[in-house]
Amino acid sequence: MTQPTRLFDLGQDAIIEMYELDASSLEGGESYRFTPHDLYGQAIVWQGETYNPYPISADGFERKANSALPRPTLAVSNVGGFLSAICMATGDLIGAKVSRIRTFKRYLDAANFGGVNPTADPDMEFPREIWRIDRR
Repeated sequence: MTQPTRLFDLGQDAIIEMYELDASSLEGGESYRFTPHDLYGQAIVWQGETYNPYPISADGFERKANSALPRPTLAVSNVGGFLSAICMATGDLIGAKVSRIRTFKRYLDAANFGGVNPTADPDMEFPREIWRIDRR
């Protein structure tokens, strides 16, 4: 994937952040896609995949020179017991892969805008950050 050149423009549009939780390597697990954003009250479609709006707080992704690697944390709402059910089925998600995906709103799939987005570009995203869950 290429890094969006708009990062360096003075007039930037919104950065959309999405997460993919891949627990398919764990017994009872599968992949889940979610985002702390919604687009006009709807889920976000990126590269043909749907990311459902869900209350999430993420922290600790910063990288600093001459320091330890970042250890990000995700706080995900347990609305309706959704997350508890996944944790119970997969052994607290230990070993599951979490990908942080970011792009500018202007590059989202046309499906987000009634089928028309002349600036849609599925290749324009920041480098994906991939992490493994080591504790709940």
